Amino acid sequence: MSTHDDAAHLALAARPVTVQSTDYARAETMMFIATHEAAGLKWWQISALLKAAVKDGAAVLAPSYKTKRRWNTLIADVDTANWAPALAPDCQGRTATAELSPEAWAGFETLPGLARKNGTGWPVKEAWRRIVDQKAARSWMCPGYRMAMRRWGRQDEVHKRALRMGVDGAVKSLIQYQPRIVEGMFAMSHGRLDGWEVKDRFRNGKIGYPWGIVYTDRASSRILRYAISDSENKEAIIRVFDNSDPDGLSAHGRSICRLTMSIRTTGPRPG
Repeated sequence: MSTHDDAAHLALAARPVTVQSTDYARAETMMFIATHEAAGLKWWQISALLKAAVKDGAAVLAPSYKTKRRWNTLIADVDTANWAPALAPDCQGRTATAELSPEAWAGFETLPGLARKNGTGWPVKEAWRRIVDQKAARSWMCPGYRMAMRRWGRQDEVHKRALRMGVDGAVKSLIQYQPRIVEGMFAMSHGRLDGWEVKDRFRNGKIGYPWGIVYTDRASSRILRYAISDSENKEAIIRVFDNSDPDGLSAHGRSICRLTMSIRTTGPRPG
């Protein structure tokens, strides 16, 4: 009768879930092999059954004969109930404790942003390679690429995005775009004033940057009036508003236009 080793199973439970699932799959596989060996089947027959079971989605593995012999060594003189802890993978992630100079990591974090600015678009792997190339000259402690990537993966996603895109780019990428909602809005009920700068040649031959100021219906985006000026100034906005059809908008729409004009020309009201 098997004796359950509580200490071994508690140690297994403390390991990552992926390690536990591998352990139990190995134990199920060895149980499958032992059952069929007791029934008199040869290894090539058992191997074919394992491959078919894996294809069907069973929680077993299809090891090679060499791997099967190694697992047999691990569970020799071990009770069946304790096969899973005995078959645990040996990898302990030792590289995760490798030393890393703070200066090396600080230098690495500056590279993704610089790479974006100069248009080369270095990947993170190339950025780390540049740090490793400097470690001898600067006496840095630099682990391997996989260790660096594990540390990079543990960084906050917003922090990584800021390093890649810059603070302004990261903020812009994290703000959800809100499309203009015109549901329930009637045509000619709300007006909107807007302006933009364009490069053009004036009649006197000089090149300048005039402003186009447009007065539109908010619901339909239809352009009602526009004006061209050498700058975004109060007179140009008043000219657009005065030249528009005073009866085209409702009283509410005209009040919205006046409020918009006031904000665009004098700034928001205090308080």
